[in-house]
Parts: sequence; C-alpha cells; structure tokens
Amino acid sequence: MLDGMSERDMEFVRIDAPSSRRLVEDAVAFAARYDLRLHPDYLTAKLIFGDIDASAGKLLVEMGRNGKPFYVSGPFESERDSMGILSKLAAASGQDGFHHMTQVSSSTARQLLGESETLAIESGEFDEHDDEDDASEYEFDTNSAGCDSEAA
Repeated sequence: MLDGMSERDMEFVRIDAPSSRRLVEDAVAFAARYDLRLHPDYLTAKLIFGDIDASAGKLLVEMGRNGKPFYVSGPFESERDSMGILSKLAAASGQDGFHHMTQVSSSTARQLLGESETLAIESGEFDEHDDEDDASEYEFDTNSAGCDSEAA
C-alpha cells in the first residue's frame, strides 16, 4: 500500500500518537452519528493505543467532505453492503446530505440513474469530475460491469 501511494506521488504526514488516536476516535464517533457499525476488529485493534490520551492530540481532522459524509466503497464490500451504507446515510442526512463514490454493476447503475445516463457513463460521455455544487451527481466506476457484486 505504501509503495502504491509513493508511486502516485502522495505525501506522507507524520503525526503524534495522541493525534493518531484522536483521528481514529473522531472517525468512530462520526460514523456512529450515521448508524454505521464498527468493524468487528476495531475493539481489538484499538488496544494498540494503550493509555495514549486522545484529548492531547493537536491535529484536528475534519470528517467528511465539505461538511457532509463522504463514503467510498471498499474493495471487500459487496454491492449489497454498499447500498445498505448509502441507505443509512440517506436516512440520517437526507438524499442530498452526503457524497459517495461507489463501484456498482451496470444493472444497479441503470436502476439508480436510468438507461441513458448509464450508457453515457459506459461510452465515456459522462463528466467524471465531481461538481461539488451539484448534489445530484453520482460517481460510478462501471469498468467491472458484468462481474459479480462481491468483486465489484
């Protein structure tokens, strides 16, 4: 993962241990506001922090994107899991109350966007640049169209 980040010229930022713990705990609290469950490994993994005091962290990271949650589907999430998370975000913050980037199958994209917009995406005619002022714009990766939802 680190090699991949270096290849894309991403910069690493060194932070102190209390700020690191604060970042994780703030993210957990942010997710809880939207009824998003913790990963089962979190309760064990958080023990790595020991007695580090998160309140001593100097770095404050804004959660979300432009004041709204920003969900990016992970490589091990099924399409069903992603749609469940999007449903929770919509229920907690309204349909326009969050941003997302989710990889879905072509059939799901057709259900969400309709046939004409899906064909525009697949043909490359769709503007893939995120317009932060247009909350109705969706970002989809349909390159793996036709594969099963677990791999998508």
